[in-house]
Amino acid sequence: MLRTESPVVVDAKGANWNWLGKGTKVTAPKIKTIDKEGDQLMADLFGDASIGQIEKKAFSKSLGKLWPDEFRFNDSASTDDLARWANKEGYGSMIFNAVKDRGPTGSFANAESALPSKNTVIFNPANIRSRFAAFDPARRNEADLLGRADPELLKLMAAGLLGYGGYSAMKE
Repeated sequence: MLRTESPVVVDAKGANWNWLGKGTKVTAPKIKTIDKEGDQLMADLFGDASIGQIEKKAFSKSLGKLWPDEFRFNDSASTDDLARWANKEGYGSMIFNAVKDRGPTGSFANAESALPSKNTVIFNPANIRSRFAAFDPARRNEADLLGRADPELLKLMAAGLLGYGGYSAMKE
């Protein structure tokens, strides 16, 4: 089960994941987020440790208008680029509609990889859970719903660095 909070929605129009052109439509909701960079600057300059919030307006733009400097020199962006940007900007999730995955060079192209799919990126591990997991409603906002996940696993999930191979290699 995925809980998508303040999702940025991308209409890939059948493009491969690593070749989203400047005409790709990006729609984002209005959000309130913490001003991490501004807070750090204030703390460094004045010792002010208070947390400030920024309200970001909803928008619907093409990638070319969202990142004009990037598209001056490049013809495309990837789903990875967009996910990093959305996470940094404070959005809770991303939805990529009609995106294809034929591999970075097309070398894995087959009938199945040519079909557009919907892919969802969740930045907060507390918003992901198995539909078969035991569930304690009092702990619904925790990443560790069962109270027994490996603390190292939770740290990796929170940092967005979890790949099964990376986690299993750490355990050996």
